[in-house]
Amino acid sequence: ARDLARARDLARARDPNLHQALTVLQVPEEDASAKDWRVFAHKLQSIVIARRNVGREWNFTQDQFERLNAYFQANQLLVECLNLAYVTDRAVIEDGLLLPPET
Repeated sequence: ARDLARARDLARARDPNLHQALTVLQVPEEDASAKDWRVFAHKLQSIVIARRNVGREWNFTQDQFERLNAYFQANQLLVECLNLAYVTDRAVIEDGLLLPPET
């Protein structure tokens, strides 16, 4: 419930349509049945797929997959280096990881 509240707050700032979709979503009680949780998960997944364009089958070529893997490994190495180094603007670097370059 707390994570959903955070997601709603973020959505309010970045995507009013996503925020509206999330506000109608009700989180089951902790002791709800497995079926209730599956229904909730399905609804949440549907909202995220529809509003954030995720959840599709990408069908990467081998070359694309290798490039994505190299990009991920480079970012992982950067995080490991940041953990060892003294950096004054660490948050700026971390916040920019895995984001597309600005145009």
